[in-house]
Amino acid sequence: MAVVTRWFGGVLLGSGGLVRAYSGAVRAALDEVQPLIRERVQLATAEVGHDVAGRLEHDLRARGIEVRDVEYGAGVRFQTAISPADLEAANGLLAAMTGGAQAWEFGETEWVDQKPDSVGLG
Repeated sequence: MAVVTRWFGGVLLGSGGLVRAYSGAVRAALDEVQPLIRERVQLATAEVGHDVAGRLEHDLRARGIEVRDVEYGAGVRFQTAISPADLEAANGLLAAMTGGAQAWEFGETEWVDQKPDSVGLG
């Protein structure tokens, strides 16, 4: 949908001129627009030992899984946003690195906007 606002209320251009002016304004706006892809992601947290934390973080990021926060304490707690397409891989990765001892704690879902080149469409 496009909305063009006129600041001048006259009809000096005539109906054809107004259509051309509005079309030109919409065309100029569309030339500048950058498309976004909106995707629903699953928020998830997991706590692992310090011995596997570095490798887990690296592997998550290498697979394109968003690591939102890493908290260091007695263990290392990861807060992530996982796309539905990556849920199985994230589950398998965590299970493999912890010998099945840890699993993701899933929270809410949320929408995120991504530029097409960040998801392989650019």
